[in-house]
Amino acid sequence: MPLASLIILAGLILSVGWLFPSRLLAWGSCVLGVVAAHWITLDETPLFRMLALVAILLFGMKSIVYAEYRLRGKPAVPWYYFLLFALFWLGMRPSTFVRRAGGPLPRWQSSAAIGGLCLAAGLATLFAARGHAILGMVGLSLTLHFGLMRCSTALFRLVGFPAYPLFLNPLRTRSLGEFWNRRWNLGYVEMTASCVYRPLKRFGDRTATIGAFLFSGILHEIAISLPVQAGYGLPTLYFLLQGMLVSATEVRGPLPALLCVAIPTPILFHPQFIEHVILPILPV
Repeated sequence: MPLASLIILAGLILSVGWLFPSRLLAWGSCVLGVVAAHWITLDETPLFRMLALVAILLFGMKSIVYAEYRLRGKPAVPWYYFLLFALFWLGMRPSTFVRRAGGPLPRWQSSAAIGGLCLAAGLATLFAARGHAILGMVGLSLTLHFGLMRCSTALFRLVGFPAYPLFLNPLRTRSLGEFWNRRWNLGYVEMTASCVYRPLKRFGDRTATIGAFLFSGILHEIAISLPVQAGYGLPTLYFLLQGMLVSATEVRGPLPALLCVAIPTPILFHPQFIEHVILPILPV
């Protein structure tokens, strides 16, 4: 599709960080890229709009993270490895792609086995969902977060890059803080730590924590509310609530922590997003 190719090309152009590690250039190109993607896809389906906006946002944030990384005096990532980092890896740690080992790294087989099992379970759940949104979203998460992403970890480790799982068995979390900081979507954790938490830490840990969760809410507004042009503010409210819980209380134990995450999810995945993005991709 020509428009999809244009989005990918625009995203690659946005990934200017590897060539010009400038904080202002990286942030500016990311914001302008998201605005442009929104306007040029207004006549497309919400699902396409979501994919386009997420792709542009991902490319832009890669550039921002890399700019921050280089501004701290870290070694450059070769451009050909940077393309792997930008296009095929959802983690946000550029050092993973500075150099490649001469052979496979340990634990690639276990990552492949776990990823394959989760992928199979996710696809089975998707087909069993039959239009049931909650079950369908569980199937999507198993397929994408724990299946394909873990398989990509295995593939990168097989060819010598020290990739690592981005979703670490959230059911074994011991607290709400551990869930968000060490178990769920480590790419987001790395990104917010580099771009938001570290700069705000001078104002105190609580301010930095709330700021990081608020930033995550804004990113989810772009990925969830903007594609359907409805439900604005709800994803931000969800993450603001999570940030307040993490910073103000210490919710301990797997069940209480997971309940704190799960019970407010209808605020995050609001009805308009479910209707126009999730249900259309579920098998009928």
